[in-house]
Amino acid sequence: MGANACTRVLSKAKWDPNAAFSHRMVVMQTNNPKDPAPIKDLLKDSSFSSIIRKAQALLKIEQALLEILPGDFGRHCRVMNLNGDALVIATDSSSMATSLRFREDELLNEIQQHTQFNFINSIQFCVRPKR
Repeated sequence: MGANACTRVLSKAKWDPNAAFSHRMVVMQTNNPKDPAPIKDLLKDSSFSSIIRKAQALLKIEQALLEILPGDFGRHCRVMNLNGDALVIATDSSSMATSLRFREDELLNEIQQHTQFNFINSIQFCVRPKR
């Protein structure tokens, strides 16, 4: 959209650059392909929708994991990714990662008890310190 189009729209709204901020808003609609697309249209795009589906799946797994983890472990862990059938969990310390590695079989069995997560066959742990 060129400067002339913006000037036309602003002049229709009787915008005064010297006045205080105006509460009036003018909706500009154009057919220019370079204009930004509405967010709802972007979310319908297959690449964005697959990202959203994966993020929602990771969130569900993390919620189930928080119920499974004993004691204080939940505050130190977060689900980072799902690589095929491997769940990647980040911890904030190497000692926490080591403790979880010792409990890997137990955690895996409990995660697989949830029918929606029975495809997970392994757990990988990585250390990502909190900032």
